[in-house]
Amino acid sequence: MSSMDIDAGKVWAITAGESYIEDVHSDRLAAAGARITATTEIEPLREADAILICVPTPLNRNRGPDTSYIVATGRAVAPHLAEGTLVVLESTPYPGTPDGELRAGVEEGAGREGGTAGVGVSGGVRGRGPPVKAAGA
Repeated sequence: MSSMDIDAGKVWAITAGESYIEDVHSDRLAAAGARITATTEIEPLREADAILICVPTPLNRNRGPDTSYIVATGRAVAPHLAEGTLVVLESTPYPGTPDGELRAGVEEGAGREGGTAGVGVSGGVRGRGPPVKAAGA
């Protein structure tokens, strides 16, 4: 499994076998050894069959979910998706987020470059919309 994060500190921790996640003990991460790699580079996403997006969904000033991280991540990864890549939201979004905000972000990003992608959410709920197609694809 490969992981990508914009936070170099998190990448360093994963590489060192040190967990920064409260519910995951470092000994479990270290036991995975070379099966888990980490990088700050986004280009290797093109080699992935599936991408899990794990971003926070804090509350906005109106106490509703702030989906800006979801949309921004969808836009950022889309130009690096290979044909047929599955994009799964592994977060705590409100219903409809994959079909709405995440799909919109991936579509916008794919319009610049990229391939067709399926969009869904973990937990058995999947995106109901059609695959996202890049402009000219």
